[in-house]
Amino acid sequence: MSDGFSSFAKLFSGYYSDKLGKRKEIATFGYVATGIFPAIIAISMSWTVVLIGRIFGWMGRGIRGPPLDAILAKSIQEKGFRKAFGMHRAGDTLGAMVGPALAFVLVIRIGIRDIIWLAMIPGISLQ
Repeated sequence: MSDGFSSFAKLFSGYYSDKLGKRKEIATFGYVATGIFPAIIAISMSWTVVLIGRIFGWMGRGIRGPPLDAILAKSIQEKGFRKAFGMHRAGDTLGAMVGPALAFVLVIRIGIRDIIWLAMIPGISLQ
């Protein structure tokens, strides 16, 4: 469900960021949502609350994607597109590998709820 909502959010965020010209603001909102909604998971006592937190967190990921791509495309010359988007994808992939590996190591030491609280730091630090 969360991936579906994320994909659906991409449609609207791309359209509205282009129409309103508010790419940075919409991308920032997406980052904040991605960073804050894990707190809902951390304090939840039922699977339904976890589901709601995950859906809204993943919607934040979907919201931030298209405006970020547009910002990146506008900030570089056309001849550098492949290199810029390749570096962006490489960084994203590296984070997707290192983050869960680090969480796996830390969960043994400090527990799952504390890991979820720590996951909020990148989203909050963007403020």
